Amino acid sequence: LEGTQEADSRVFDLLIKNRAAVAKQEGAEAVDRKIAAACGKTVDKAVEFRNETLLEEAKTKMAAALPDQSVEFAYKADTRYFAAAQDPKKYLKTVQAFQKSTVKNNAARLNELVLNMTRTFPKDESVLKQAEKWAKSAAETGGLPEYYMTLAGVYKYQGNKDAALDSALAAKKLLGEDKQNMGPK
Repeated sequence: LEGTQEADSRVFDLLIKNRAAVAKQEGAEAVDRKIAAACGKTVDKAVEFRNETLLEEAKTKMAAALPDQSVEFAYKADTRYFAAAQDPKKYLKTVQAFQKSTVKNNAARLNELVLNMTRTFPKDESVLKQAEKWAKSAAETGGLPEYYMTLAGVYKYQGNKDAALDSALAAKKLLGEDKQNMGPK
């Protein structure tokens, strides 16, 4: 257990092979945490060396060892990797698959997804176009001022000042009399 540092190692394979015995001695939670951490370190190495093979190995080993955590892990690993590699097409494909399988129409998660997208690729038209659709959906279904401000931010990145202002005013209207976060009175 202590020797396991990365998923792309013989020690990791030994841990998986002897998982039941190690879990009996150290606890299943400790083993699961170590597996997740080791897979995460392999993703770090994949990002650092721009090695997609390491990325795939980490995701495969995570899926085999901890299938209940593997979807979220794969999403985070892929988005980190494709962001670091400056590959907006693969990044967008990953985000779309994650939205379809996990996020669906959850307004809070859509908003979080949009924020991550605009921080990662603030100038890519295809990413911003998808971000706009999801931000609109989050704002309309969630109805929170923050979601309208996220939409305003997307419009700002796209250079659409009028739509950004309209969205920001919609957020202000939703706040009503509680304008404490909208600047000076």
